[in-house]
Amino acid sequence: MKFFKALTISILFFFSSPVSAQPSNQYCYISNENYEEILTQVARKNPDAIRVLPECFKFDRRLILKASLIDPSQFQNAAENLKEDELFVHRLLKVSPQILQFASPKLRINQNFMEQATYLNREALQYSDPRLLNNRLFMKKND
Repeated sequence: MKFFKALTISILFFFSSPVSAQPSNQYCYISNENYEEILTQVARKNPDAIRVLPECFKFDRRLILKASLIDPSQFQNAAENLKEDELFVHRLLKVSPQILQFASPKLRINQNFMEQATYLNREALQYSDPRLLNNRLFMKKND
């Protein structure tokens, strides 16, 4: 835990320095050791494991994918573009329908997307937008 706090502090310090006030991808590098420590914290159900990281890490597909597979609630910390990415969300849905509660509302109201999601995992239906649940045609297809 001390290592994780030190890692978080060093990352936050680095990103708050004037030189990196506008972080680019070159500043978003994280060593494999630190990467594994972040995933260890996710496995320990640390709700801050991804949340406290700089924004650029929340765009890291590999990190968000692995963290969300370990703890689906970590998907709430992902960048919005990942929450709106149909293919990315579908990959995660194969493991846990709980991912949908943190996915973009645009996906949860999209009838085609939700039909595919319920095909992948029947439990995904509970995360559909209420307007879809009131749609008789949609519900008939998902019976």
